[in-house]
Amino acid sequence: MTAAKYPHHPLILAGKTMGSRVSCLVAAENGIWASAVVCLGYPLKVC
Repeated sequence: MTAAKYPHHPLILAGKTMGSRVSCLVAAENGIWASAVVCLGYPLKVC
């Protein structure tokens, strides 16, 4: 895991559209300590 390899660096998740949704879901998981989540073009419309 990247966070274990670089323990003193912040973990920043980013994505555009569906990637931003996945980044949010990953950041919400237990054991994931994300410093920031950057969402570009987050799909707020629910179909």
